[in-house]
Amino acid sequence: MSSSTVFTKSVLKTKKQSKLKLLLLVLGRIIKNNPLLFFFCSLLAVIVAVINFNIGTNLKNVMLGKEKTLSEQIVKEVEKEKGEKIERKRIRKILNDKADETEKKQREVKEKIEEKIKGEGSLTKKEAKKIIEDASVSGRKVIDQKDFEFEFNFFGAR
Repeated sequence: MSSSTVFTKSVLKTKKQSKLKLLLLVLGRIIKNNPLLFFFCSLLAVIVAVINFNIGTNLKNVMLGKEKTLSEQIVKEVEKEKGEKIERKRIRKILNDKADETEKKQREVKEKIEEKIKGEGSLTKKEAKKIIEDASVSGRKVIDQKDFEFEFNFFGAR
């Protein structure tokens, strides 16, 4: 777009008292001359905003380390089963397997923490937090989670 289409005589003749008025006048002229370009840029801005919102939401969930509860894990396993009905015996087996797995992970973390805090004396709270986080960090990293799910949220509709 050439400068002659934006800076017409009416724009150039206006008193330049307010830079904001001049800017709005120039933008108005651009919109009048290129409505499709304006519509495309507006649509692109909305799409970028939605994508950034979703990335921010998912990163927030990752950073906060939302740990899956036992019930969430069981529901996922039940949904994976084929057919409309599932036997109670199968649900009990899934429950026991997931509970044992969760218990095993918690025991491993407990052992790691106990190993690092052997001995007597005291630690600062900052050191204690670091030791605990280092022991349990494997469950918080996305690359360590085999079943991490990225959700796309379009203003509440998933």
